[in-house]
Amino acid sequence: MRRTIPVVLVIVALVSAYAASAVVSLTEAVRAAQSGNGERVLGYVNTDRVRGAISSQVVAAYLAEIGETRRITPLERTLANSLGTTIADAMVDKVLTPANLAVLLKSGRVQTDAETVLSGNITPLADVGQLNWFGILGRLRLVKPVEFAIRVGSSSDPDRMSAFHMHFEGDGWKLSAIEFPKAALRDLAARLPRR
Repeated sequence: MRRTIPVVLVIVALVSAYAASAVVSLTEAVRAAQSGNGERVLGYVNTDRVRGAISSQVVAAYLAEIGETRRITPLERTLANSLGTTIADAMVDKVLTPANLAVLLKSGRVQTDAETVLSGNITPLADVGQLNWFGILGRLRLVKPVEFAIRVGSSSDPDRMSAFHMHFEGDGWKLSAIEFPKAALRDLAARLPRR
C-alpha cells in the first residue's frame, strides 16, 4: 500500500505534464496563427504530415465525386490513390507555402496563390484562442496517445466542419493534419485532372 500511493502520484504527475505540454503547444500554435507570420507558423507545423493528410482527403473526395456517377474499378482506385496523391501533393504544396499557411491558420481562407481562393473556407486555428479552457476541452478528441484533434467552428455539418490535429514529435507538439470541410475538398478535387 505504501508503494502504491507514490507510484500513482508519479503517474498522475507524468500524465499531467504530458497534457500540459499539449496545451502549451496548442496555445503557442494559436498565437503564431494569430500573428500571421508564416515563418513562425512553420515552426509549429509538420508540413510532410499535413501534406499527406490533405492529399489523402482530396483524393478521397475525388473518388467520391467519380463514384457518384459510375462504379470505380479496383484498378482506378489504386491509380487514383497513387497518381492522384502525387498530383494532389503538387496542389497542396501551393497551399502549404509559409504565406498561404499563415493566411489559412489566421483567417481560414484556403488559397493556392494570391488570386485563387477556394470555396468552403475553414474556421481558423486562430479562433481557438477566443475560447475558454472548458470550450477547448469540449472540442478535443484523442486520436492516438500521441495525437489529438481540436474541432474548430460551431458547425457539426460535415460540409462546414473542420479540425486541426496536433501530434507529439518528441520535442513538442506540432500541427500534423487539417481536416478540411467537404466543400473545400470538393473544390480541390475538382481541380484534379479528369480522364
